[in-house]
Amino acid sequence: MMAYLALYGLSKFKKLEIDADQIYWSLGYMKIGQIFPLNARTKIQYILIPPHNPDIHLFKLKTDQQEFNINMSEFSAEDQKTIHMLLKSLKIRC
Repeated sequence: MMAYLALYGLSKFKKLEIDADQIYWSLGYMKIGQIFPLNARTKIQYILIPPHNPDIHLFKLKTDQQEFNINMSEFSAEDQKTIHMLLKSLKIRC
């Protein structure tokens, strides 16, 4: 079964779309920005801002040639947990 999630970001129209093999921002039916692949080569880096704060503020997804950043402060605490759990469930290296 393919995992799928649409979460609202800063704008009520801009959504973060995550499915089993890609992540991207959308605006209505249009994909905006890059479509980033989620696969065995994808690595996730957690960046704490400021470093002494235990909350994750930024996810940096990387492959050999691409990078995709998710600013977690754009989302509610519940949505942040959902994003974190979904990315972990996709078997991405953390």
